[in-house]
Parts: sequence; C-alpha cells; structure tokens
Amino acid sequence: MSIRTVVTVVAAGAAASMALGEFVPFLTSVGAEFQLSLTAAGLLSSAITLVAGLTCLPLGLWVDRRRLRGFFVAGLAALGVAGLAATLAGGPTALFVSRAVQAAGYALVVITGPGLLARLLEGRSRQTALALWGLCIPSGLALAGALGGLTTGWRAEVAAVGAITVLLAVPAATL
Repeated sequence: MSIRTVVTVVAAGAAASMALGEFVPFLTSVGAEFQLSLTAAGLLSSAITLVAGLTCLPLGLWVDRRRLRGFFVAGLAALGVAGLAATLAGGPTALFVSRAVQAAGYALVVITGPGLLARLLEGRSRQTALALWGLCIPSGLALAGALGGLTTGWRAEVAAVGAITVLLAVPAATL
C-alpha cells in the first residue's frame, strides 16, 4: 500500500469536508454582518451539500472514464481558492458566489477521491483506503467545529480551511 497516496487523498477529503461545517459556528455573526435572514444563512451553510446532492451522480458518471487526478486537484484548488476569496467578500452576493464555487470543488473532490484510491491501489490496500475514505466527512465536520472554537471569527476559519485545502492540492498533483 502506498501510505503517501492514502494519506494525501484521505487528508484532502477531510480538508474538503471541513468546508461543509466552516460556517456553522458563525451563522449568527455572518447573518448579522451581511444582513441575511436565518434561512439565507442556513442556505449559505448548506450550499455545498445542496450542490453535491444535485450534481454528484451526473458528475460521477461524467468523470468515470477520465483521468481523475486533474479533476481531484482542480476540485481542491477551486474549493480552497474560493474559500480564501470568501474572506474578502464585501456583500452577500460575493459570499454566495464563492460558496457556489466551493460547492463545485467539493463535488469534484468527493467524486474523484474514492476513484483515485481505487485506481491507484490494489487488493486489501484498496479496501483499507476506501474504508478510511469514509472518515472524511465526519472528521472534516469535527475539525471544522473544533477550529471554529479556536479562531476569532468566520473569516479566520474560512481562510484556514481554504489554505489547508490549497496546500493539500500540491501533493495531490503528484499522485
């Protein structure tokens, strides 16, 4: 088993999943800052899961016969850069647009990550790696919640998650 491959892909999946929960600890303050209703703040927080839910099946069918590494890296880059851009948002439109780009990046990562593991590994290594992939979403959500308690506000958390995701795109590009 290539430990480097497993660690890189699973860590990237966990970082991507941190974006799912990065706004949760700060919904009230983000809503107040951008004058969003509670419904709009909830939509902002859940935009990634909404987009993933609507696009993952067709996206998965489309990328199935293509080289996955490029899509995986592009998804990480889009997710990370859009997160960093969100920290500069001066209004709700810019915040929602950056969240939509994050959502597209997240969908690419969660669709291509398991495929990469399946293509790059064999036998028990593949089974173990795919089992570990199942930890990405719960660990990402837990890390986002913990990070929310350690940061000074939503911009700091979103910047940290964006930076981590962009940094993980570098080793992912060499898989």
